[in-house]
Amino acid sequence: MVIMATADLHGDLPKVPRCDLLLIAGDICPLMNHAPGYQRQWLNYKLRRWINRGYAKQVVAVAGNHDRVFALGEPPQDMPWTYLEGEETTVGGLRIWGGPWTPPIHDHWVFQADEEQARAHWERIPDGLDILISHGPPYGILDEDETGEHQGDKALRDEILRARPKLVVFGHIHTAQAIVQRDGITYANVSLLDNDYRRSKRHPVQLPAPTTPIAGSRRPGPSPNAAASAGAR
Repeated sequence: MVIMATADLHGDLPKVPRCDLLLIAGDICPLMNHAPGYQRQWLNYKLRRWINRGYAKQVVAVAGNHDRVFALGEPPQDMPWTYLEGEETTVGGLRIWGGPWTPPIHDHWVFQADEEQARAHWERIPDGLDILISHGPPYGILDEDETGEHQGDKALRDEILRARPKLVVFGHIHTAQAIVQRDGITYANVSLLDNDYRRSKRHPVQLPAPTTPIAGSRRPGPSPNAAASAGAR
């Protein structure tokens, strides 16, 4: 199975190499306007048309702290994807669970949870998952902002170590895009935009299948067929 992943699009809809599964780890909607009505319209037309181009056979997504329309329960209906908010789905035999919550940053963002609230969410992660999608990183793993401070979620870290999914996919910290493996779990920060909200040379990332371990760590460059496709934010 070919798995591609991206996060922190902020309205930038890139070409994606053909794949079986595309994972989107939140902050999907444009920066220019956070009004729920605008986000709903953008999702219904721009994002729907992008997904319908058929880059991926199936798309699974979570929201992020900028995606206000999801927090209000007002996204468009019948989008051509599977949206997860503390839920599980199965794609091609892979068990996938996802959620959008991140530690508090600013009062006006959504899906923010303090450690106690976050633990109540993340303790629902089931054992035996192939893939966990969250918007933000676990504490201490690909979570350093531009000042070197850790911005990850301690409750998420603890529950990952308890549930031990094979692959954890997230974004949120634009400065920390990379893939690492720790104690048999693969972690991928797949932020599309950098800390200045520019794509630069970044592309959606091809991930190893959950049953395929990787050695050490690497910065995720374009996937092998990408030529055909041409901080906490």
